[in-house]
Amino acid sequence: MLYAFTDESYSPRQYFQTAYIVDGEQLLQIEQVMEDLFTYIRGIGIQGNVEFHGHAIMSAKDAWKPLSGRFDLRIKIFKYFVEQVKEIDGSLLIQGLDVREPGENYDFLNSPHLVTSKKLLREIDSFSEMHSRDVYVYSDKVSKEDRQRIRFDTLNQSGLFPRIKSINFVESSDYPGIQIADMCIYLYRRLVDHQEINPRTKYLVDDLWKSLAPLVNRKLRA
Repeated sequence: MLYAFTDESYSPRQYFQTAYIVDGEQLLQIEQVMEDLFTYIRGIGIQGNVEFHGHAIMSAKDAWKPLSGRFDLRIKIFKYFVEQVKEIDGSLLIQGLDVREPGENYDFLNSPHLVTSKKLLREIDSFSEMHSRDVYVYSDKVSKEDRQRIRFDTLNQSGLFPRIKSINFVESSDYPGIQIADMCIYLYRRLVDHQEINPRTKYLVDDLWKSLAPLVNRKLRA
């Protein structure tokens, strides 16, 4: 059985979603990676109830406020995260949408989350079919309106996604896989969408994504 963990990252220009997919045998390794990450951040002075959110870390917000004025530590956390995650046998699927322009599958009456969700579900189903395995999808909670729009029960009855057995909207704090998806899609959006002013920051983000890029559409080991 495969497990797909999804999350989004967006700006006024672009809306992105990713699925981080692993085989069930990798779930214990994901838990261990998160334990290692927590041990690492405790060692550099981050205490309290924290959750790995790319934007919060880079912006030193919420529980990550001790990182304010410490850009070096923020980058160290991302580097440690990347080094740990790239060792897991996982794959990233990414869908994006330019929200500034209406297109063939999107107009201003639609939800960008709905549009990218349907594309991502189609890709998750195809990925699972390629591996001849079924998949459970776990997504970070979104608005009630978006959950109603997706209506997986209707989609499932139509047979559009035969490999997807369920979609579960959950608290990201309870699912390390979703936190991994969050960190990855934040870095991706930062790479392709963010208008970097500092060339050093741009170089560091480019370098971080270079290590994660091989995970995109990577076939899982048998």
